[in-house]
Amino acid sequence: MPPTTPPDFSFDATAKAISSGADLQRYEFIDFTYGGKRFFGARLTLSSDESDSSVEYDKRAKPLMSTIEKGVAGSHPKLVCHGPTPTRVLRFESSSKKFVPEKG
Repeated sequence: MPPTTPPDFSFDATAKAISSGADLQRYEFIDFTYGGKRFFGARLTLSSDESDSSVEYDKRAKPLMSTIEKGVAGSHPKLVCHGPTPTRVLRFESSSKKFVPEKG
């Protein structure tokens, strides 16, 4: 994200792009800083019957990444193994089709 992006940015284009996607409850959406830059990410939660492997994460994450890349101009989602500390945690509210900050 550009440094001028407001701290309470709502990621409306991303919300619109993923609004028809299934299984969004499996993701925790986060706003975080890494290497001095700000990013938006999605953490995938696997169910107890899924293996905790990079292959499983890749299989589950690719559809969301593809949807975002197609629906959000200029986006280039990457699958990374990184556990950043979020500056904000957001949940996707299906009724409003918007991201809503979790209360901390």
